[in-house]
Amino acid sequence: MITISTRFHPKRSLEYGRVLMNESKNYLNTKNEVRAIKEYCESLFLNGTKFDSINILSNRGLQISKDLDYGFGVRSMYYLLGRSESKVGSMDEAVKYYLTLIDLCKSNETNKTIELAAKAYHGIGLIKDNQGKHEEAKKYFTKCFNTAITLDNSDLKFFSLQSIGIADALSGNMRKGLSIFLKAYPHAKAITQKSDILGNISLAYRFLSVSDSAEIYALKAVAIGEQIGSPRHKVASLASLFEVYFNQQKWNKALTVLKQREPLILEMKNKKWIRSLYEAYADYYEAIGNYKKAFEYQQKYIIAHDSVLNESNQLAINKLEIKYESEKSKVKILAHETTIEKQKSNNVLLWLSSLLLGLVAVSIYGFMKSRNKHFKLISKKEAQLKNKK
Repeated sequence: MITISTRFHPKRSLEYGRVLMNESKNYLNTKNEVRAIKEYCESLFLNGTKFDSINILSNRGLQISKDLDYGFGVRSMYYLLGRSESKVGSMDEAVKYYLTLIDLCKSNETNKTIELAAKAYHGIGLIKDNQGKHEEAKKYFTKCFNTAITLDNSDLKFFSLQSIGIADALSGNMRKGLSIFLKAYPHAKAITQKSDILGNISLAYRFLSVSDSAEIYALKAVAIGEQIGSPRHKVASLASLFEVYFNQQKWNKALTVLKQREPLILEMKNKKWIRSLYEAYADYYEAIGNYKKAFEYQQKYIIAHDSVLNESNQLAINKLEIKYESEKSKVKILAHETTIEKQKSNNVLLWLSSLLLGLVAVSIYGFMKSRNKHFKLISKKEAQLKNKK
Protein backbone atom coordinates (compact mmCIF):
# COMPACT_ATOMS: atom_id res chain seq x y z
CA MET A 1 0.00 0.00 0.00
CA ILE A 2 1.23 3.49 -0.87
CA THR A 3 2.06 5.79 2.03
CA ILE A 4 2.53 9.54 1.83
CA SER A 5 3.79 12.34 3.99
CA THR A 6 1.87 15.59 4.28
CA ARG A 7 5.23 17.34 4.37
CA PHE A 8 4.84 17.44 0.59
CA HIS A 9 3.47 20.76 -0.61
CA PRO A 10 -0.35 20.80 -0.40
CA LYS A 11 -1.20 20.21 -4.06
CA ARG A 12 1.05 17.15 -4.36
CA SER A 13 -0.16 15.85 -1.01
CA LEU A 14 -3.77 16.05 -2.21
CA GLU A 15 -2.93 14.17 -5.42
CA TYR A 16 -1.28 11.35 -3.47
CA GLY A 17 -4.15 11.34 -0.99
CA ARG A 18 -6.64 10.74 -3.81
CA VAL A 19 -4.52 7.91 -5.22
CA LEU A 20 -4.38 6.40 -1.76
CA MET A 21 -8.17 6.58 -1.29
CA ASN A 22 -8.77 4.96 -4.70
CA GLU A 23 -6.37 2.17 -3.81
CA SER A 24 -8.08 1.66 -0.44
CA LYS A 25 -11.21 0.42 -2.27
CA ASN A 26 -9.37 -2.90 -2.48
CA TYR A 27 -9.01 -2.93 1.33
CA LEU A 28 -12.47 -1.95 2.59
CA ASN A 29 -13.10 -2.32 6.33
CA THR A 30 -9.43 -3.01 7.05
CA LYS A 31 -6.58 -1.18 8.78
CA ASN A 32 -5.31 -0.17 5.33
CA GLU A 33 -8.54 1.71 4.65
CA VAL A 34 -8.21 3.49 8.01
CA ARG A 35 -4.62 4.52 7.17
CA ALA A 36 -5.76 5.78 3.76
CA ILE A 37 -8.54 7.85 5.38
CA LYS A 38 -6.02 9.35 7.82
CA GLU A 39 -3.56 10.37 5.10
CA TYR A 40 -6.24 11.74 2.79
CA CYS A 41 -7.85 13.78 5.58
CA GLU A 42 -4.43 15.19 6.51
CA SER A 43 -3.95 16.31 2.91
CA LEU A 44 -7.38 17.98 2.94
CA PHE A 45 -6.44 19.84 6.12
CA LEU A 46 -3.19 20.96 4.50
CA ASN A 47 -5.18 22.43 1.61
CA GLY A 48 -7.77 23.98 3.92
CA THR A 49 -10.75 22.41 2.15
CA LYS A 50 -13.66 19.97 2.53
CA PHE A 51 -13.97 19.90 6.31
CA ASP A 52 -17.41 18.25 5.99
CA SER A 53 -15.80 15.43 3.96
CA ILE A 54 -13.12 15.04 6.63
CA ASN A 55 -15.84 14.67 9.25
CA ILE A 56 -17.69 11.97 7.28
CA LEU A 57 -14.51 10.04 6.46
CA SER A 58 -13.19 10.28 10.03
CA ASN A 59 -16.45 8.89 11.43
CA ARG A 60 -16.18 5.97 9.01
CA GLY A 61 -12.55 5.41 10.00
CA LEU A 62 -13.51 5.53 13.68
CA GLN A 63 -16.23 2.91 13.28
CA ILE A 64 -13.93 0.58 11.31
CA SER A 65 -11.18 1.03 13.91
CA LYS A 66 -13.57 0.24 16.76
CA ASP A 67 -14.83 -2.86 14.96
CA LEU A 68 -11.23 -4.02 14.42
CA ASP A 69 -10.12 -2.98 17.92
CA TYR A 70 -7.44 -0.89 16.14
CA GLY A 71 -6.15 1.51 18.81
CA PHE A 72 -4.00 3.63 16.50
CA GLY A 73 -6.94 4.12 14.14
CA VAL A 74 -9.33 5.07 16.95
CA ARG A 75 -6.92 7.66 18.35
CA SER A 76 -6.11 9.08 14.89
CA MET A 77 -9.79 9.44 14.00
CA TYR A 78 -10.63 11.20 17.28
CA TYR A 79 -7.86 13.71 16.49
CA LEU A 80 -9.19 14.30 12.97
CA LEU A 81 -12.73 14.70 14.28
CA GLY A 82 -11.56 17.24 16.85
CA ARG A 83 -9.85 19.26 14.14
CA SER A 84 -12.74 19.08 11.67
CA GLU A 85 -15.37 20.02 14.27
CA SER A 86 -13.32 23.05 15.31
CA LYS A 87 -12.97 24.13 11.68
CA VAL A 88 -16.74 24.17 11.16
CA GLY A 89 -17.33 25.99 14.44
CA SER A 90 -18.55 23.11 16.64
CA MET A 91 -16.15 23.96 19.45
CA ASP A 92 -17.84 21.98 22.23
CA GLU A 93 -17.88 18.83 20.10
CA ALA A 94 -14.24 19.38 19.16
CA VAL A 95 -13.19 19.68 22.81
CA LYS A 96 -15.06 16.44 23.64
CA TYR A 97 -13.16 14.59 20.91
CA TYR A 98 -9.82 16.02 22.06
CA LEU A 99 -10.46 15.14 25.72
CA THR A 100 -11.50 11.60 24.77
CA LEU A 101 -8.28 11.29 22.77
CA ILE A 102 -6.17 12.54 25.70
CA ASP A 103 -7.76 9.93 28.01
CA LEU A 104 -7.11 7.16 25.46
CA CYS A 105 -3.48 8.24 25.10
CA LYS A 106 -2.96 8.26 28.88
CA SER A 107 -4.09 4.63 29.06
CA ASN A 108 -1.41 3.57 26.55
CA GLU A 109 1.61 5.88 26.78
CA THR A 110 4.16 5.58 23.99
CA ASN A 111 6.04 8.33 22.15
CA LYS A 112 3.33 8.31 19.46
CA THR A 113 0.42 8.57 21.87
CA ILE A 114 2.20 11.22 23.95
CA GLU A 115 2.71 13.25 20.75
CA LEU A 116 -0.94 12.81 19.77
CA ALA A 117 -2.09 13.93 23.23
CA ALA A 118 0.13 17.02 22.86
CA LYS A 119 -1.60 17.81 19.54
CA ALA A 120 -4.95 17.45 21.28
CA TYR A 121 -3.84 19.94 23.97
CA HIS A 122 -2.78 22.27 21.16
CA GLY A 123 -6.20 21.85 19.49
CA ILE A 124 -8.01 22.77 22.71
CA GLY A 125 -5.69 25.77 23.07
CA LEU A 126 -6.67 27.01 19.60
CA ILE A 127 -10.34 26.78 20.54
CA LYS A 128 -9.80 28.72 23.77
CA ASP A 129 -7.82 31.33 21.85
CA ASN A 130 -10.65 31.76 19.32
CA GLN A 131 -13.05 32.19 22.24
CA GLY A 132 -10.91 35.06 23.58
CA LYS A 133 -9.61 33.01 26.52
CA HIS A 134 -5.98 33.75 25.69
CA GLU A 135 -4.39 33.00 29.05
CA GLU A 136 -6.22 29.69 29.29
CA ALA A 137 -5.17 28.93 25.72
CA LYS A 138 -1.53 29.55 26.58
CA LYS A 139 -1.70 26.93 29.35
CA TYR A 140 -2.69 24.30 26.78
CA PHE A 141 -0.05 25.51 24.30
CA THR A 142 2.56 25.34 27.06
CA LYS A 143 1.58 21.71 27.79
CA CYS A 144 2.15 20.99 24.12
CA PHE A 145 5.52 22.81 24.14
CA ASN A 146 6.73 20.95 27.24
CA THR A 147 5.92 17.64 25.53
CA ALA A 148 7.74 18.86 22.41
CA ILE A 149 10.89 19.46 24.49
CA THR A 150 10.60 16.00 26.09
CA LEU A 151 10.20 14.30 22.68
CA ASP A 152 12.59 16.74 20.93
CA ASN A 153 9.88 17.24 18.30
CA SER A 154 10.46 20.26 16.04
CA ASP A 155 6.91 20.26 14.64
CA LEU A 156 5.36 20.46 18.10
CA LYS A 157 7.88 23.11 19.18
CA PHE A 158 6.96 25.20 16.16
CA PHE A 159 3.17 24.89 16.49
CA SER A 160 3.12 25.52 20.22
CA LEU A 161 5.48 28.52 20.09
CA GLN A 162 3.66 30.11 17.16
CA SER A 163 0.34 29.65 18.95
CA ILE A 164 1.69 31.17 22.18
CA GLY A 165 2.87 34.14 20.10
CA ILE A 166 -0.57 34.53 18.52
CA ALA A 167 -2.24 34.37 21.96
CA ASP A 168 0.10 37.11 23.21
CA ALA A 169 -0.61 39.23 20.15
CA LEU A 170 -4.38 38.80 20.45
CA SER A 171 -4.28 39.72 24.13
CA GLY A 172 -2.61 43.02 23.18
CA ASN A 173 1.04 42.20 23.87
CA MET A 174 2.26 42.41 20.27
CA ARG A 175 5.91 42.96 21.19
CA LYS A 176 5.97 39.75 23.23
CA GLY A 177 4.14 37.99 20.42
CA LEU A 178 6.82 39.08 17.94
CA SER A 179 9.52 37.79 20.26
CA ILE A 180 7.83 34.37 20.37
CA PHE A 181 7.34 34.33 16.58
CA LEU A 182 11.06 34.92 16.07
CA LYS A 183 11.80 32.02 18.46
CA ALA A 184 9.43 29.78 16.54
CA TYR A 185 10.91 30.58 13.12
CA PRO A 186 14.02 28.31 13.41
CA HIS A 187 11.75 25.35 14.21
CA ALA A 188 9.76 25.80 10.98
CA LYS A 189 10.90 22.87 8.84
CA ALA A 190 8.00 22.39 6.43
CA ILE A 191 7.57 25.00 3.71
CA THR A 192 3.98 25.69 4.81
CA GLN A 193 5.21 26.38 8.35
CA LYS A 194 7.71 28.91 7.02
CA SER A 195 4.99 30.66 5.04
CA ASP A 196 2.74 30.91 8.11
CA ILE A 197 5.38 32.19 10.53
CA LEU A 198 6.76 34.76 8.07
CA GLY A 199 3.23 36.14 7.66
CA ASN A 200 2.83 36.38 11.44
CA ILE A 201 6.19 38.13 11.86
CA SER A 202 5.20 40.61 9.15
CA LEU A 203 1.87 41.20 10.90
CA ALA A 204 3.57 41.87 14.25
CA TYR A 205 6.03 44.34 12.72
CA ARG A 206 3.15 46.09 10.95
CA PHE A 207 1.23 46.59 14.20
CA LEU A 208 4.42 47.85 15.85
CA SER A 209 4.76 50.35 12.95
CA VAL A 210 8.09 48.90 11.78
CA SER A 211 6.97 49.08 8.15
CA ASP A 212 10.27 48.18 6.45
CA SER A 213 10.61 44.92 8.38
CA ALA A 214 6.91 44.20 7.84
CA GLU A 215 7.39 44.54 4.07
CA ILE A 216 10.54 42.37 4.03
CA TYR A 217 8.86 39.46 5.85
CA ALA A 218 5.64 39.82 3.83
CA LEU A 219 7.59 39.57 0.56
CA LYS A 220 9.40 36.48 1.88
CA ALA A 221 6.03 34.91 2.72
CA VAL A 222 4.71 35.67 -0.79
CA ALA A 223 7.82 34.10 -2.38
CA ILE A 224 7.34 30.91 -0.34
CA GLY A 225 3.61 30.96 -1.16
CA GLU A 226 4.56 30.81 -4.84
CA GLN A 227 6.83 27.81 -4.16
CA ILE A 228 4.09 25.94 -2.31
CA GLY A 229 1.64 26.31 -5.16
CA SER A 230 -1.32 26.34 -2.76
CA PRO A 231 -3.92 29.04 -3.49
CA ARG A 232 -4.68 29.32 0.23
CA HIS A 233 -1.06 30.16 1.13
CA LYS A 234 -0.73 32.53 -1.82
CA VAL A 235 -3.89 34.38 -0.82
CA ALA A 236 -2.85 34.58 2.84
CA SER A 237 0.61 35.93 2.07
CA LEU A 238 -0.76 38.46 -0.44
CA ALA A 239 -3.32 39.61 2.14
CA SER A 240 -0.48 40.39 4.53
CA LEU A 241 1.44 42.25 1.82
CA PHE A 242 -1.65 44.30 0.91
CA GLU A 243 -2.00 45.46 4.53
CA VAL A 244 1.66 46.51 4.56
CA TYR A 245 1.30 48.60 1.39
CA PHE A 246 -2.05 49.99 2.56
CA ASN A 247 -0.53 51.23 5.82
CA GLN A 248 2.45 52.67 3.91
CA GLN A 249 -0.03 54.38 1.56
CA LYS A 250 1.71 52.82 -1.43
CA TRP A 251 -1.57 52.77 -3.35
CA ASN A 252 -0.35 51.46 -6.70
CA LYS A 253 1.41 48.52 -5.07
CA ALA A 254 -1.62 47.86 -2.87
CA LEU A 255 -3.93 47.74 -5.92
CA THR A 256 -1.50 45.43 -7.76
CA VAL A 257 -1.62 42.98 -4.84
CA LEU A 258 -5.44 43.09 -4.78
CA LYS A 259 -5.51 42.30 -8.50
CA GLN A 260 -3.19 39.34 -7.86
CA ARG A 261 -5.42 38.04 -5.07
CA GLU A 262 -8.72 38.38 -6.95
CA PRO A 263 -8.47 35.48 -9.49
CA LEU A 264 -7.05 33.14 -6.84
CA ILE A 265 -9.91 33.85 -4.45
CA LEU A 266 -12.62 33.61 -7.12
CA GLU A 267 -11.13 30.31 -8.29
CA MET A 268 -11.18 28.96 -4.73
CA LYS A 269 -14.87 29.93 -4.38
CA ASN A 270 -14.27 30.42 -0.69
CA LYS A 271 -17.01 32.76 0.54
CA LYS A 272 -15.01 34.05 3.49
CA TRP A 273 -12.07 34.95 1.27
CA ILE A 274 -14.43 36.58 -1.26
CA ARG A 275 -15.89 38.65 1.58
CA SER A 276 -12.39 39.74 2.69
CA LEU A 277 -11.47 40.64 -0.91
CA TYR A 278 -14.48 42.95 -1.32
CA GLU A 279 -13.79 44.50 2.09
CA ALA A 280 -10.18 45.20 1.06
CA TYR A 281 -11.34 46.78 -2.21
CA ALA A 282 -13.87 48.96 -0.33
CA ASP A 283 -11.18 50.11 2.13
CA TYR A 284 -8.74 50.82 -0.71
CA TYR A 285 -11.15 52.92 -2.79
CA GLU A 286 -12.35 54.82 0.27
CA ALA A 287 -8.72 55.60 1.19
CA ILE A 288 -7.95 57.07 -2.24
CA GLY A 289 -11.21 59.05 -2.31
CA ASN A 290 -13.10 57.04 -4.95
CA TYR A 291 -16.32 56.80 -2.95
CA LYS A 292 -18.43 55.52 -5.84
CA LYS A 293 -16.19 52.43 -6.19
CA ALA A 294 -15.96 52.12 -2.43
CA PHE A 295 -19.76 52.05 -2.18
CA GLU A 296 -20.01 49.39 -4.94
CA TYR A 297 -17.56 47.09 -3.16
CA GLN A 298 -19.20 47.80 0.18
CA GLN A 299 -22.46 46.48 -1.30
CA LYS A 300 -20.65 43.40 -2.63
CA TYR A 301 -19.11 42.92 0.80
CA ILE A 302 -22.54 43.05 2.48
CA ILE A 303 -23.94 40.44 0.07
CA ALA A 304 -20.89 38.20 0.60
CA HIS A 305 -21.13 38.67 4.36
CA ASP A 306 -24.81 37.65 4.36
CA SER A 307 -23.90 34.63 2.23
CA VAL A 308 -21.28 33.54 4.77
CA LEU A 309 -23.78 33.94 7.62
CA ASN A 310 -26.44 31.99 5.72
CA GLU A 311 -23.95 29.24 4.99
CA SER A 312 -22.93 29.09 8.65
CA ASN A 313 -26.57 29.02 9.74
CA GLN A 314 -27.37 26.32 7.19
CA LEU A 315 -24.40 24.28 8.38
CA ALA A 316 -25.63 24.60 11.96
CA ILE A 317 -29.14 23.55 10.86
CA ASN A 318 -27.74 20.58 8.93
CA LYS A 319 -25.75 19.48 11.96
CA LEU A 320 -28.86 19.74 14.14
CA GLU A 321 -30.86 17.75 11.58
CA ILE A 322 -28.18 15.06 11.48
CA LYS A 323 -28.10 14.98 15.27
CA TYR A 324 -31.91 14.83 15.37
CA GLU A 325 -32.03 11.97 12.85
CA SER A 326 -29.28 10.16 14.76
CA GLU A 327 -31.16 10.56 18.06
CA LYS A 328 -34.41 9.54 16.38
CA SER A 329 -32.71 6.40 15.04
CA LYS A 330 -31.40 5.63 18.52
CA VAL A 331 -34.93 6.04 19.93
CA LYS A 332 -36.33 3.74 17.23
CA ILE A 333 -33.64 1.15 17.93
CA LEU A 334 -34.32 1.45 21.66
CA ALA A 335 -38.05 1.18 21.08
CA HIS A 336 -37.48 -1.83 18.83
CA GLU A 337 -35.23 -3.43 21.43
CA THR A 338 -37.80 -2.62 24.11
CA THR A 339 -40.53 -4.19 21.96
CA ILE A 340 -38.39 -7.28 21.48
CA GLU A 341 -37.72 -7.45 25.22
CA LYS A 342 -41.44 -7.02 25.90
CA GLN A 343 -42.20 -9.75 23.38
CA LYS A 344 -39.63 -11.97 25.06
CA SER A 345 -41.15 -11.17 28.44
CA ASN A 346 -44.62 -11.88 27.09
CA ASN A 347 -43.41 -15.19 25.63
CA VAL A 348 -41.87 -16.12 28.97
CA LEU A 349 -45.07 -15.16 30.79
CA LEU A 350 -47.10 -17.12 28.26
CA TRP A 351 -44.84 -20.14 28.75
CA LEU A 352 -45.02 -19.83 32.53
CA SER A 353 -48.79 -19.41 32.33
CA SER A 354 -49.06 -22.46 30.09
CA LEU A 355 -46.82 -24.41 32.44
CA LEU A 356 -48.84 -23.29 35.43
CA LEU A 357 -52.12 -24.17 33.72
CA GLY A 358 -50.64 -27.50 32.76
CA LEU A 359 -49.61 -28.17 36.32
CA VAL A 360 -53.05 -27.07 37.58
CA ALA A 361 -54.71 -29.30 34.99
CA VAL A 362 -52.50 -32.21 36.01
CA SER A 363 -53.21 -31.47 39.65
CA ILE A 364 -56.96 -31.25 39.02
CA TYR A 365 -56.85 -34.40 36.94
CA GLY A 366 -54.89 -36.16 39.73
CA PHE A 367 -57.28 -34.79 42.32
CA MET A 368 -60.36 -35.84 40.33
CA LYS A 369 -58.89 -39.25 39.62
CA SER A 370 -58.07 -39.68 43.30
CA ARG A 371 -61.53 -38.38 44.25
CA ASN A 372 -63.26 -40.78 41.85
CA LYS A 373 -61.20 -43.62 43.18
CA HIS A 374 -62.15 -42.58 46.69
CA PHE A 375 -65.84 -42.40 45.75
CA LYS A 376 -65.65 -45.86 44.15
CA LEU A 377 -64.13 -47.27 47.33
CA ILE A 378 -66.88 -45.63 49.41
CA SER A 379 -69.57 -46.94 47.06
CA LYS A 380 -68.06 -50.42 47.16
CA LYS A 381 -68.02 -50.40 50.98
CA GLU A 382 -71.63 -49.10 51.08
CA ALA A 383 -72.67 -51.95 48.79
CA GLN A 384 -70.83 -54.46 50.94
CA LEU A 385 -72.55 -53.12 54.06
CA LYS A 386 -75.98 -53.44 52.40
CA ASN A 387 -75.27 -57.01 51.40
CA LYS A 388 -74.28 -57.86 54.96
CA LYS A 389 -77.59 -56.55 56.19
